Amino acid sequence: MADAVIDINFFLKKERKKKRPRCSSGSVLMSPEVKGRLESGNMATRLRSSKVWEYFIRTKEKSVQCNICKAELAYHGSTTAMHEHLKRKHVLTDSENAEEGSSSRCKKLCSSSVDAFVTRPATCTPQQAEILTESILKMLVTDMRPISMVDDQGFKEMIKQFNPDYHDYYLPSRSHFTALMEKKYFATFEKVMTEEKPWALFSEVGGEGYLKEVVDIMNEEFHLVSHKDFLKNPLLFGPKIQALFVWNCCPAADPLLLTSLPSLKVVANGGVGIDHLDVPHINSLGVTVTNTPGVVSVATADMAMGLLLASARKIVEGHRISVDPKTTYLPQSLMGVEVSGSTLGIIGMGNIGYKIAQRGKGFDMRILYHNRTRRCVIDEEAVGAFYCKNMDELLKESDFVVLAVNLTPQTKHLIGHRELSLMKDTATLVNISRGLVVDQDALVMALQSGVIQAAALDVTHPEPLPRDHPLLSLPNVLITPHAGTNTNATIRKMVQLMVENAVAVIKGFPVPNEVKP
Repeated sequence: MADAVIDINFFLKKERKKKRPRCSSGSVLMSPEVKGRLESGNMATRLRSSKVWEYFIRTKEKSVQCNICKAELAYHGSTTAMHEHLKRKHVLTDSENAEEGSSSRCKKLCSSSVDAFVTRPATCTPQQAEILTESILKMLVTDMRPISMVDDQGFKEMIKQFNPDYHDYYLPSRSHFTALMEKKYFATFEKVMTEEKPWALFSEVGGEGYLKEVVDIMNEEFHLVSHKDFLKNPLLFGPKIQALFVWNCCPAADPLLLTSLPSLKVVANGGVGIDHLDVPHINSLGVTVTNTPGVVSVATADMAMGLLLASARKIVEGHRISVDPKTTYLPQSLMGVEVSGSTLGIIGMGNIGYKIAQRGKGFDMRILYHNRTRRCVIDEEAVGAFYCKNMDELLKESDFVVLAVNLTPQTKHLIGHRELSLMKDTATLVNISRGLVVDQDALVMALQSGVIQAAALDVTHPEPLPRDHPLLSLPNVLITPHAGTNTNATIRKMVQLMVENAVAVIKGFPVPNEVKP
């Protein structure tokens, strides 16, 4: 049996006086009385008392230290002296809780209680761990944490959020967790289901889905249901869901899913590109589509310049030589291309394209651009950009060609055999838009035959490429896994904007970033 993590001395004051049997770690075992208290969930007094532990840490067996003033106090199993110290020295009383909202108070109490008893290892039986688990589950449900965030490892991660130093102990599987939720806490679950916050469907936490850190942003405004949980019970969740959050094209907003969401009001897409969404069909169902422009521009432009620099200066090749155990000398033949003073051609001068131009100016590059509409003179002069009405002119003169267009029927295979043949044989193609903007078969031929010198790609089609695709074996190709927006700051901004867009649609406010067909 694995170790349990129970600061049992915090609860069992009477049990210590009775000199109950001790386990190997020195912690007192649970009595039937305490088991009953835990099982019944009558934790109000204990939760209220445990608030004091937010301000103290145990320093010795019979002493504690105040986190505020570092004062040492004797500790003999009672928190009375600690309460008195907080009242007398720091004017902190339980009245603070009464002034807080019930939701905030609930979260603080839950957090402090879990933190109080998940602090020290002790041996316990599966039955004792089961009781402890059920108690934690009750608090997590009260804290309104969505079931969809919990999988076989998710529950441990939840506990770890309260105390990163916890030890592993007996925990139920996901199916056991679900059974406890449905059978023992159905009333609480029903309360959550009927609350005023709207419901939203999202892909998953981890994997190809969302970072755990950003799910809380969505959870502030929505009850969340993962796609996996939705598929288990579409009749329960389908009528409730008003928002569909699409991330990395998942969940796929196909007709089958859309017809199972009769209350759906908004499809909130993470990112600018909406080529994976049938906007006219979605709109015909009375559903609004939104995206997240603007917030992705800085990170994506950084990635474009990073790819350009890494390809031009052969940074990846240099790294491989430097770490190769067979390397005995550093070859001088690894020559790159001068970036400063070269000509940068940008195809697609929207928000991202303009940010790329700003970075190019920092390298004293001559900047050419092609766009459906010419930017104003002020914008051009700010970055020193020259407009090319004909894209062929840009291709012929540029040392680096960067693609920053949206994927549309008009831009599919925008760069093919003919366009590649117009480029300099010393030129590099950089693509941070969509893989289908480039004819990849034509690109392979151009790279193999020396029509162009190199390619740096953050996007391909499909993603990832089949492991035997010829692009993966070419030495003059640099590929990254569609990571243009992959910074913590940008991801948080994207999710925040997705939530703002969805809330605006549901509440009938003006929609900041609605996508029109």
